[in-house]
Amino acid sequence: MNKNKNIEISQELKIQISKDGQIKKFSLYGFLKNLRFFEPYLVLYLMTNGFTFFQLGILFSIKEIVVNIFEIPSGFIADRWGYKNELILCFILYIISFIFFFSCTAFWIGILAVVFFGLAESCRSGTHKAMILIYLENKDWNKYKTFVYGRTRSFSLLGSSISAVLSILILFVVSDSKYLFIASIIPYILDAILILSYPSYLNKSETQKNRITKPTVRIQLKELGQTFKTKRNLISLLVSNGIFESVIKSTKDLIQPMLKIALASSGVVLISSLSVDNHLKIILGLTYCVIYIISSMASRNAYRLNEVMNSRNLFIILYLILGVVFIGISATALVPVSIITLFLIMYLLRNLRKPVYVDVLTSQINKDTSATIFSISSQLESLLTIILVPIGGYIADHYGIKYFMLGVGIFIFLYYAIQMISRLFYKKEKLV
Repeated sequence: MNKNKNIEISQELKIQISKDGQIKKFSLYGFLKNLRFFEPYLVLYLMTNGFTFFQLGILFSIKEIVVNIFEIPSGFIADRWGYKNELILCFILYIISFIFFFSCTAFWIGILAVVFFGLAESCRSGTHKAMILIYLENKDWNKYKTFVYGRTRSFSLLGSSISAVLSILILFVVSDSKYLFIASIIPYILDAILILSYPSYLNKSETQKNRITKPTVRIQLKELGQTFKTKRNLISLLVSNGIFESVIKSTKDLIQPMLKIALASSGVVLISSLSVDNHLKIILGLTYCVIYIISSMASRNAYRLNEVMNSRNLFIILYLILGVVFIGISATALVPVSIITLFLIMYLLRNLRKPVYVDVLTSQINKDTSATIFSISSQLESLLTIILVPIGGYIADHYGIKYFMLGVGIFIFLYYAIQMISRLFYKKEKLV
């Protein structure tokens, strides 16, 4: 456990970890997984096909409901029957989802697309992290997980950055945004092949391999209950992270319609011969590119924060800064440069905080239940997102996006205040 002390890592060990063959594969996995060429234009694509903000909210909520329902079962499946096997299934489900998005001209097709996407997300979330933790345990590098996870995530974000640039080129060749979904199938096939090349022992944890029989669901639930009983602040940690992730998941793609409105009102022109829609495509692609490049650098260097401050304090500070960002977005909703800058900070905070969260969480759990705990964490994110997205869509349709952003910022500070007050009362009760 390292929550009460700072972790330093030598330059020699950094090089050793960076050159490790399996670490490179982990990084390549994330790079390929994030080649989602449609991402900078998904909301605009669906709105062009006639979807309102509220309908988009319903679709994204359905996706999160599917994730929520299958999250913990998928964690049990991964822990019991193999992480590699589940990841192969996840890529098959993603590809089916992309095909439905490609032909998404009606609400019911959109439902099918998000259902398969949600199934894929539930299979993926937590599983690859668990495989990384098994590998680090095997190499005796587990105390450097913030550095390793930050590095592998930086490659994921680099993939997103390159994806954003390539999406501009694809759109200028084929024009129609729907072909971005077809293009996204190619890297997912390559990623499935990559997973097959992982060492066989990563398919299951060492503890599971050494057991005479496979653990039953009852045994896993008992281990899980014991973890929550002995780590009393684990629930608070999971909820706090769930709020942080859910508000970002609920709002991060709103940069697309917000920039469209802001550009229309400001009259910004890059190339006079291009149409307004083409200007928007270029600016969105470049914006996502810059966002992911800087986020990649942040994720890669997140471990440095542990050298000056412990993970738990960082966890709180980054949470509060996010509240300020949302209020700032609301206050400057018609200024393109401000919107881009603040959304950039939002992604920066998310990618600085993710490795920190993994470090704090894994310091309190054992590897036997790691996939399940990470699945529970993702499920909490899903539950909160299910609530926030339709509400946000309704507010955006009737009052404007900026008021939704303002409400989110206030909510973040209110939750933190309630949490601090409850901790004070809890301490008083313990003293009595």
